[in-house]
Amino acid sequence: MKNENNFSDTVGKIENLLRVWRQRNLTLEGKITIFKTLAISKIVYNAYLSEVPDFTITTLQKIQKNFLWNGKRSKIKQDTLCNSYEKGGLQSVDITLKLKALQLSWIKRLYDDNAHQWKTIPLFFLNKAFGPGNPFHSHFCPKSSLLKYLPRFYQTIIAYWHNCSSDPIDERSVKTQCFWHNAFLKIGNETFIFKEFKQANINQVLHICKNDGSFKSWREIQNEFGLQNGLYFKYFQLKTRFPICGSNISETHLL
Repeated sequence: MKNENNFSDTVGKIENLLRVWRQRNLTLEGKITIFKTLAISKIVYNAYLSEVPDFTITTLQKIQKNFLWNGKRSKIKQDTLCNSYEKGGLQSVDITLKLKALQLSWIKRLYDDNAHQWKTIPLFFLNKAFGPGNPFHSHFCPKSSLLKYLPRFYQTIIAYWHNCSSDPIDERSVKTQCFWHNAFLKIGNETFIFKEFKQANINQVLHICKNDGSFKSWREIQNEFGLQNGLYFKYFQLKTRFPICGSNISETHLL
C-alpha cells in the first residue's frame, strides 16, 4: 500500500506539471521534450528502488497520450514516435521500456566495485538463493523454487533480465555460456547448479572443451580441477545437456 501511494503521489505531480504546460501552444516535438525531461523524470527515483505497479504504467501511458494529442485520437502510433529521427520517429519515450531499463541498471550498481551499505540487504537475499558472486549471466533463469527466497522487487528484475536475453548465435557465444541457471540448459525441465563444479571454477562451456571444440574426458576434467570420483555422473549430466548437432561443441547451438 505504501508503495502504491508513493507512485500515486508521483503520478499526481506529473499531471499537475503537464496541466501547466498544456496552456502553451507547443509543437508535438516540444511536448515530447517536456514529457521526457520534466515529467517522466519525477518517477525515476521511485522506479529505481521499488516495483512499479501495473496501474501506474497504464496511467502514465494514458497521461502521455492525452498530453501529446490534447485528449484526441492519436495521429501517429506511439511505437513510431519512439523511433529515432533516422527511422522516422521523434525519439519519444517508451514508458514500459524506460522503467525496465531503470530497474535493470540496478544490477550494474549492485555488482560494481564500490562498497555501499544499501547493498547489504539485496546481496543477502541473492546470495541466499544463488550462492556468492554475481549470478546474472546472459541467460540467467533460476527455477521457480529459488525465487521464494526473494522479495517481489528482485523477482521482477530477474524476469526483466531473462526477457532481454538473446539466443546464442555463434561458437563464441555458445562457449562463453554459463551453465548455472541457464534457460537453455535444463535437467527435468528445470535449470540447475552443481555447487561442487562452481566451487572448482567450472562455470562456462569453454571450461569443459578442448581447443578443437570437443568435450574433455572425465579424467581430464578431474585432473585439471581436482574433482572427486563421485562427481562423474554430474559431469555426464552436464555434457548431455547440450543438443549436439555435430561432432563437437563448435557445431552445437543452444537453441
